[in-house]
Amino acid sequence: MPLGIGAGGMLGLAFEVTAGTYAAPTVYFPIRSESLAWKQSTNFRRAIRGVVDPLGAVAGDGEFSGDIEMECMEDAHIYFAYATRSSIVKSGATNYTYVIKGAHGGALATPKTLSLTIVRNGQTFGYTNCVVGSQEFSMDNGMMIVKYSILGSDEASQSLPTATYTSTVPFGAG
Repeated sequence: MPLGIGAGGMLGLAFEVTAGTYAAPTVYFPIRSESLAWKQSTNFRRAIRGVVDPLGAVAGDGEFSGDIEMECMEDAHIYFAYATRSSIVKSGATNYTYVIKGAHGGALATPKTLSLTIVRNGQTFGYTNCVVGSQEFSMDNGMMIVKYSILGSDEASQSLPTATYTSTVPFGAG
């Protein structure tokens, strides 16, 4: 069997108790694709000194960002909704109703951040302080698809988790 098959990856997530401190995944969801990556800015020194070449480089700001595309499932969507900088009111007993209203980050009583754990080709990456910047919904063969745009602050290697998936059925036309 060849190494590096794309279907061998996984996504796990957890709410962080302290923003920016990695939390091991508590839930796992199947995804269609992801493009999460660390992006480091480099500032090239262009001092006037009689030569046009850069004087050197200094590491600039870094960020981790990208998209996660998956089938829209009720149990998965609420995790990402809590990381959207919204105020959420949950009501009901068995079939919950969530009222989600956009809020300024400082206006939230308990803002939530996520730790995302991504496994690619047997390598485990842990991303911290993750928030959802936008959500894009679409349909594919009668099934609702959602793309979450993620922004985070740090990346580190983690140990390989053992995933346990739910059997939730995605939202569909039927």
